[in-house]
Amino acid sequence: MHGWLVISTLLQDAAKDLDAFPWLTTAILLPITASLLIFFIPDPGDGKVVRWYALGVTLTTFLITVAAYLRGYDPDVAGLQLYQRVSWLPQVGLGWSVGADGLSMPLILLTSFITTLACLAAWPVTFKPKLFFFLLLAMDFGVKLPIVPLHTWLPDAHGEATAPVHMLLAGILLKMGGYALFRFNASMFPEAHVQFAPLLVIFGVVNIIYAALTSFAQRNLKRKIAYSSISHMGFVLIGIGSFSPLAASGAMLQMISHGLIGASLFFLVGATYDRIHTLQLDEMGGVGQKMRKMFALWTICSLASLALPGMSGFVSELMVFVGFATDDAYSLPFRIVIDGLAAVGVILTPIYLLSMLREIFFGKENPVLADTNMVDAEPREIYIISCLLVPIIGIGLYPRLVTDTYRATIEQLVAVDESKMKAAIAAPFPFRMAPQLN
Repeated sequence: MHGWLVISTLLQDAAKDLDAFPWLTTAILLPITASLLIFFIPDPGDGKVVRWYALGVTLTTFLITVAAYLRGYDPDVAGLQLYQRVSWLPQVGLGWSVGADGLSMPLILLTSFITTLACLAAWPVTFKPKLFFFLLLAMDFGVKLPIVPLHTWLPDAHGEATAPVHMLLAGILLKMGGYALFRFNASMFPEAHVQFAPLLVIFGVVNIIYAALTSFAQRNLKRKIAYSSISHMGFVLIGIGSFSPLAASGAMLQMISHGLIGASLFFLVGATYDRIHTLQLDEMGGVGQKMRKMFALWTICSLASLALPGMSGFVSELMVFVGFATDDAYSLPFRIVIDGLAAVGVILTPIYLLSMLREIFFGKENPVLADTNMVDAEPREIYIISCLLVPIIGIGLYPRLVTDTYRATIEQLVAVDESKMKAAIAAPFPFRMAPQLN
């Protein structure tokens, strides 16, 4: 009953002023509540009713988050916005409190957008559809980031997942770990962040090179793309560990960019598997003539992943490179080594991605696949990829479309961390918090 009292109080306030509408609270509680109602929906068993219901819920949630951004969010304000606080259990001092700033608002929009497309990608699911869509609605905002050596869960998770779950893993869950590093390390514990920032940068470089080289060795398509995701998330660690506003902004943009690109690639993995029923690259080959539309979609998304100019990945990685190279907090030799090693990963990425395309579509023809009547990309699949490509290309051509959303918050965050770093360097021994980096 207390939960309904919270909602009732918020709605009463919203009735007085539309700007006070509980946008974030509604976006959080709607999919959770709707997921519990799925089991009471009459359905003939093939999932038709349930999937339309789930799509309606996810689409409504996405529209609510967009409305929250348009009605109540100001990109020029660095602090918390859309703030709502209601007393929940006053006897024990518990309350309901939500808000958003430049760190969380872009990821809120990304989450609701990817979840909607993941629901559409799950359209063919007929095995226990009620349970599947319940979990899809209930699994939202998990905290995971595959940092080497704590990365081995990701390839295994992707190896067992279906296409819509791939989209949620790559598009949302991996970004929550980066968000947590921004929110807790850099924002709430800046003194500790100053000490561990160089370690984050080193881990970032290890992620980029190690995962790229490991991706070379993978003969399973899912695992190859999974290790590619680990590699790209290394740029996020470098940006978070930097004391440059440009690099930190690039890290934030990389999370959003890779959320879109990773979701598109893993969706294509699932769509391709549905046709050829294998994930082993050795068993693929020669399907380019039969699936020309699918090949075109794979090519465009792979070019986005390898950071082709004009795509969002190019802008985000370039911002991290340039920002870290001009970060005076670190010594010049350290910056040269880090940027040089990260550049190796950038060189490796197009090699393994383009060779992957060659093996799938233009490799040695598999006699079994040659006799299979494969269906090319369907309108639903083209629509999903198109929805992902619009922001990927849009951000690549005009990055301020996203960076202005969090610019004020990132600048304030970096300024606080930089001041803590200077204070730590100036502190007398043994109270010095961190060594002088430059």
